[in-house]
Amino acid sequence: MKTLPNHLIQRFIELTNDIEAAIRLDERANIIERVNRNMTGPVTGKFGESVATGIATGMHGEPLAGKSHPAAGGVVPLTKSHRRMLKYLEQGFCAVPTLAGNLNIKKQTVYDYLQHIKKHGYELETRNTGNGRGSYYKIYRLAKSA
Repeated sequence: MKTLPNHLIQRFIELTNDIEAAIRLDERANIIERVNRNMTGPVTGKFGESVATGIATGMHGEPLAGKSHPAAGGVVPLTKSHRRMLKYLEQGFCAVPTLAGNLNIKKQTVYDYLQHIKKHGYELETRNTGNGRGSYYKIYRLAKSA
């Protein structure tokens, strides 16, 4: 049985890693382009009416200095991150870790955003993944309007 030289095996491994990296970059660029393309225009609620986005916030959703936090009634205004998350949820089912990674926020923040989105009247569909071994249990998407 003939064996290949180590330098050829090493080069083959490098080549396959380069191909995988190129494919991942292309996939990431496609996802970002789709989300950005869908980010134009105002966020719409039920039946297509515009939804007010509320007060200006900082990078992590906190109110800017001099601004009071959420309006009376305890409803948190939707931020740019909320709207970006809505766009991902419109495209189909997403897991919380996936949303957190794509939006560059913590998983707990994603759960908070899901609650904020529900309070603004958006309906979310959930589906159990059936996986209970250290993975996520549910995936979410924006409910299809009837």
